[in-house]
Amino acid sequence: MSLKGQTVRIIVSEPWDWEGNLFGTILSDRGGDKLLVRVTKPLKGKKLTSDLIELRLRYEKETFKLLS
Repeated sequence: MSLKGQTVRIIVSEPWDWEGNLFGTILSDRGGDKLLVRVTKPLKGKKLTSDLIELRLRYEKETFKLLS
């Protein structure tokens, strides 16, 4: 099942300096291994600002799950 177009909430535990949760829309679902998400509020770093984030699974046997 494709997750493309779904609105998501990303719970951030690391890095610690990112405040709160991120919200966005999934642009691409790459075989269940990684997601490309356009966040509603751009992420600002020391050298780079972007509204795109790539999410990958942390552990081998995990999957992305829909929240209901």
